[in-house]
Amino acid sequence: ALLAFPFFLIIASILEIGLISLSGVMMQQGVREAARGALTGSGACRSREELAGAICQGAAILPQCASRLQLKQVVFPSGWQDDIHQSATLAGSQGQQSDFTAPNGGDVVVVQATYRWSTISPIVTPFLGDGAGELKMQNSFAFQSEPYGTSSCS
Repeated sequence: ALLAFPFFLIIASILEIGLISLSGVMMQQGVREAARGALTGSGACRSREELAGAICQGAAILPQCASRLQLKQVVFPSGWQDDIHQSATLAGSQGQQSDFTAPNGGDVVVVQATYRWSTISPIVTPFLGDGAGELKMQNSFAFQSEPYGTSSCS
């Protein structure tokens, strides 16, 4: 009887770590699929809410996805060239944070999604995230849009 509580606490921690890992993979797939429309130009004119909804649909096991998801899109104009370190920061001097508007053909677009996961197990909490029970899961998808011409959202 004395070992039952610690045993179930450890089992709950293992399950939570597995759920966090599965959620990360599902979120990565959701970001990739949601950003794919801008790649081809077919779904390039999505609002932030539509993009977040598509990500949350792809990562259905994320609790309270819409309220805990933060999105950022940076567009580097066609022909943009700089060193790799500057482009990897999402704050490169020539990148322009856009309001989820359609990129032009040939633009380099980075979509970054951050989800705040609240840990449940007291064993996991001190070791993951900020130590206060919140883990930030982040996924990015970078692509060069296909040269489908200049796109406009109306």
